[in-house]
Amino acid sequence: MATNFTEQEDMEQSDYDESRSSIPRAEDSTNYCMKRQDIENKIRFAAKLKECYRDRLALFDSFNVDPESTEYSSTVYWLNEKDF
Repeated sequence: MATNFTEQEDMEQSDYDESRSSIPRAEDSTNYCMKRQDIENKIRFAAKLKECYRDRLALFDSFNVDPESTEYSSTVYWLNEKDF
């Protein structure tokens, strides 16, 4: 009788272990969350940077800065750049 109980316990434990392996691990979801957060931060950073370039361009326009100047043309270049 004791051996049957032990075998039953072992079978239940193996069923439990198998069901646990199909559930995503906490580490996997943590890595996913960290990657997603990293991507969101990069998007936010790029948007903020473009906003700063737009503000700088508006400032140049308000002071009638020469569009051929290095500062103006580099600001326009970075504002139109797709990859940050």
